[in-house]
Amino acid sequence: MRSAAAKLEINEQTIYRRKRDPEFMQKYNEARRERTEAARNVLQERAHAAADTLATIMQDADAPAQTRVSAAAEILRQNVKYTEITDIMQQLDELEAWRREQENR
Repeated sequence: MRSAAAKLEINEQTIYRRKRDPEFMQKYNEARRERTEAARNVLQERAHAAADTLATIMQDADAPAQTRVSAAAEILRQNVKYTEITDIMQQLDELEAWRREQENR
């Protein structure tokens, strides 16, 4: 907190006081969520180009073998991660549907 207070040029106690203020924390959390969503959107917009870049490197016969292997390995890693996340999201959807069904009984 000390370094944050110094950067903001405010007293450290001000930060602690604001963190105890529910209205301030709600606005802070909303702003933080908006910034996180904005960053995520930028990354999502560039993900396709990044995947294309990796695929181009992987298929470039003139690129060093280790570079091509690294690109291929990253594509596989990201594919596994994406598949796992998709599976988890599907399971969550199924659990939510089951929960709603149980509540309606």
